[in-house]
Amino acid sequence: MHRALRTLLAALMLAMPLTTTVSASVAAPVAYAAPAAAVDDAEDLVPYVEEVRAALIALGAPTINEADVLDGSPLAAQFDDGARYVAVPSGDTGEVTMVVGAWNVEDGTDEHQDFTQALDKLKAWGQTRGGATEVSTVDTANAFGANEAVEVAIVSVSSGKPTNLWVGRLSRFGKMIALTSADVAVNTPEVRPDDTVTVATVSVILAKLVADKTK
Repeated sequence: MHRALRTLLAALMLAMPLTTTVSASVAAPVAYAAPAAAVDDAEDLVPYVEEVRAALIALGAPTINEADVLDGSPLAAQFDDGARYVAVPSGDTGEVTMVVGAWNVEDGTDEHQDFTQALDKLKAWGQTRGGATEVSTVDTANAFGANEAVEVAIVSVSSGKPTNLWVGRLSRFGKMIALTSADVAVNTPEVRPDDTVTVATVSVILAKLVADKTK
């Protein structure tokens, strides 16, 4: 597991159990000298459900079904195209929901600024969840060719107990921006380490699927 993800997970684990709202810890995105994406249609970045199933089979993923992205999903209003994949509960792990969405930055608009504004919206969404938000810049070696990328972890809390763990990666490839995420319903008094590793790993796998489509 790469360094940025380890940092994100370590910070998240230190924040548990969660009983108060924690301010976001923000690392400034870094503009990388990476090539622009070879695609200019957001639809081309969204994996087919068969690709998601194949990529997650090594994790012993149960049945995975595809559905429309919900309006309440983070940054859903910005997606030019997106998909939601749902893995049924398995063992001690609750239902895992995965979302991939992408959009093309309009001509005449600064893509780095668009990326930064999208990150700000993610942080603002996290602040409404009642728990903790952690942001970690992804280093160049683990950005899968993105010009810039950040990972975000958000824990939702209700009545002092965690209810959901969301982990996502926001990546920019030239003028294409993509968000990949996974979240799991928390059915225990604290977020289990297994749940943390599962959703963080799935989010990164989805990010790699998207990155491969930009080449």
